[in-house]
Amino acid sequence: TLPGIEIPRFSGIQHVDLSYLYLLPKDWCRLFYSISNTKQINSIDISCGYNLEHVEESLLADALSGVREVKMNKIPLADHRLETVLNKIITNKVTKKLHLSMLDLSQISPELFERMVDSLEFLNVKNSLLKDHHVRYLLRPDRKADQGCSGAKIEFNCESTQVHDAVSVCDEVLVANIVTNLLSTNISRLEFKLVDFSEISTALWSRMLRGMDKKIESLTIEGMGLDLVNVPVDILVGALIKPKELHLSG
Repeated sequence: TLPGIEIPRFSGIQHVDLSYLYLLPKDWCRLFYSISNTKQINSIDISCGYNLEHVEESLLADALSGVREVKMNKIPLADHRLETVLNKIITNKVTKKLHLSMLDLSQISPELFERMVDSLEFLNVKNSLLKDHHVRYLLRPDRKADQGCSGAKIEFNCESTQVHDAVSVCDEVLVANIVTNLLSTNISRLEFKLVDFSEISTALWSRMLRGMDKKIESLTIEGMGLDLVNVPVDILVGALIKPKELHLSG
């Protein structure tokens, strides 16, 4: 612990960007101790921060769990330490938006992962390693109705070589096994990229696009063999006008 340390200039700051910052461990501790004491920070970004692995997880958890939006993409925390921090964030119920891109989440317990998905407003797991149960919980078609909870809007990427290969973020899950629900759940920002789309039939494209969630905000579909020419026009237009951002390539 660092008794009596506060940084007065933080008292009026609401948004703190510490991404890619190189600090000595003792300086990170000073920052986090001050942040945990101010209770005025609305958003914080510690993505790709250097030497964070040397900060005590209880101090990191105390600081982050009082912030409404937390960006902690690609931070160097071991599995058990990351789970300690995430558990405190979810238990404290202050954080509503959580960015966990480019992290190894494969060892996060199913129970904690489900709590994150169900209780947050937004969850970014783009390019993060996941287990089979994580991916399947994200893409459950009935997830939005469970316990009257709408669940978090999800940022997710589905990338692979072709539809019968494993998803890049999880070797246990084939694209073919999740593709039908890919557009119909609470995925608000989706990147769907295959080297070869040619094995996705017109019927499957039609089923996917017909079931697209109207709340999707950003959709990227990229890859060779992306052929939507035979999809009925009413289905195609009805789906592609839904996202605020749309990127099609291939």
